[in-house]
Amino acid sequence: MSPPWLWPASTTRQEIEAQLAAEGGEDGRFAVRSREESDSEYVLSVNYRGRPTHHLCVTDGNGHILINKNGYGENWSSIEDAINTLKSNPPSKWPVKLASAAEVGGGGGGVSRTASVSGKPKRRSSKVRRDYMHPPMSKDAANELANQYLDGKDGRFFVRPRSADSKTENIMLVIYKGRPTQHLMLMVKEGNDTIKINGKDTGTTTLQQLIRKCRKPQPFWPVPLTEHLNTSMLVVDGAAAGGDAAPGGGSVCKPPARQASTPSAPKKSSGGGG
Repeated sequence: MSPPWLWPASTTRQEIEAQLAAEGGEDGRFAVRSREESDSEYVLSVNYRGRPTHHLCVTDGNGHILINKNGYGENWSSIEDAINTLKSNPPSKWPVKLASAAEVGGGGGGVSRTASVSGKPKRRSSKVRRDYMHPPMSKDAANELANQYLDGKDGRFFVRPRSADSKTENIMLVIYKGRPTQHLMLMVKEGNDTIKINGKDTGTTTLQQLIRKCRKPQPFWPVPLTEHLNTSMLVVDGAAAGGDAAPGGGSVCKPPARQASTPSAPKKSSGGGG
């Protein structure tokens, strides 16, 4: 019998987030879902600092569970072992102690375990999704995310709104010369809507156009964009989908399994992002 906190592989990130929010959004509330791509990979979703965060759990060559490529000094032999440790005595580098699990099939938009397993499989939408767009967060939190997942590789990026209610301002974080830099993107009303980045006109009118354009060298942009960090905390090559990551387009860039030592302190960023 599967653990009570394990959600079916057909569950979406949005359904998990809705359930976590419906149950109060308290820090430490969590859920785990299997990944459709592999029955030995999981995503641990946990509320931290008032918002859901998502962490990839994989098995390394020694049969040990790594979370975000990190074994945290443990030798977990199963996802159950990892969850039990994070609930009872989490490693010092893990951000938040796990509390109670989100109810599978609760009222927050989640799916029932029975319906997901025995019913017809959910069809993936063919609509292009802009999964480089992350929820609003602070500049420091964005830097931490970059340091944790982007491995200092130039051109890797993700986007966040400048604030929760901002509709015309976004921040693009991109790795440049091995460190995260952040850049303000502003939609300017000048006849046609145009996007300026760091105050410079880009000649684009949508975020998708801008990202597609910046995959090649541009005079207003420091480094061509490559892979992006999606909202499931995977580094994805979305170039094959024209600048967006769509189901079936692009590819997941799986990092080599390795156990990280004590993470280094977050690096300072440059750029005009807030």
